[in-house]
Amino acid sequence: VIFKESNSLYNVTSINPDTHRFLLKIKDVVVNCTSENQMSRISELNLSSPFHLTGQCNADMVTGGTEVEIRWDPPVEPTCSLSVDCKDWPNSSCSKSADGKKQCFCNHD
Repeated sequence: VIFKESNSLYNVTSINPDTHRFLLKIKDVVVNCTSENQMSRISELNLSSPFHLTGQCNADMVTGGTEVEIRWDPPVEPTCSLSVDCKDWPNSSCSKSADGKKQCFCNHD
């Protein structure tokens, strides 16, 4: 699996859909991922929403580069006025969310 960011491609080495996280290999070698100075060395990676660095990484001193953990924000439910607006979302209906907006939510069967 390849992750494309701007004009660069990165090999994805692991994906965890339950935690919304994945690991990708970058060129920079980062020894201490909890250090802001070290994390700033990840200059080649320019993430945009919904992707965020978690601060977890593993340097590979033998082959060079670093595996960096990325977290993604799950998408929000689409807005709607009527249940027919949710036709592209099978098994969902239009309901009010906690903030009063109407959105397509999965039916609880």
